[in-house]
Amino acid sequence: ATVLPWLELFHEAGVPALAIDGRGHAASAELIDDDEARAFSARQRDVEAACEELRRRGLERLLVVGQSQAAAPVIVVAGRRDDVVAVVADSGPSPSIEVATWGLAGEIVGSRRQPLMQALVCLEIWRGGRVRGYTRALWQGLRQLRQRPLMWIHSVEDKVIPRPLAETWFRLHRPPGDGWTALTLNSGGHVQPPTPGTPLSRALRAFIDRAL
Repeated sequence: ATVLPWLELFHEAGVPALAIDGRGHAASAELIDDDEARAFSARQRDVEAACEELRRRGLERLLVVGQSQAAAPVIVVAGRRDDVVAVVADSGPSPSIEVATWGLAGEIVGSRRQPLMQALVCLEIWRGGRVRGYTRALWQGLRQLRQRPLMWIHSVEDKVIPRPLAETWFRLHRPPGDGWTALTLNSGGHVQPPTPGTPLSRALRAFIDRAL
């Protein structure tokens, strides 16, 4: 449901778009039944596969969008691909492996009211190596994107990945000039749909037109 408004936005802009299910969600639920499938490296391969599919369909300039923690593999892959010309990061990602691990554990537990269980899952994730290399890869990807347009969207009401935490990577890696832009939303919580006619939708259309 959070992806469909994005597809509509790109369709209205006349831009071909491709969306993929995150591992463990919707039709891809069966792809997350072991440690390897949960690994950060596996999610990077998913993004690579999506980019390759778009190239197979004849597209040469790609704009990639990542929501929440999915913005991390999107940034990493975008940084090493010359055909990605712009990136949108919505409500994420977490700036470090510690924050990312805690967030992933909360997703697995399914409730942030179980801190002890969440802590135990954190330890299991560390032991399984599912987020190995996260921080280094993310920050390297951000450095590689300094010459390309990037839009970071985040709400001040986000409780899943608080905005001040995500602001860390944006502030430290943002290049001079207006190539990177931050759009702060005063309401809405975590992950924002670009509903037609809203300031978010208009800002995204302007970003898409400029990037592509």
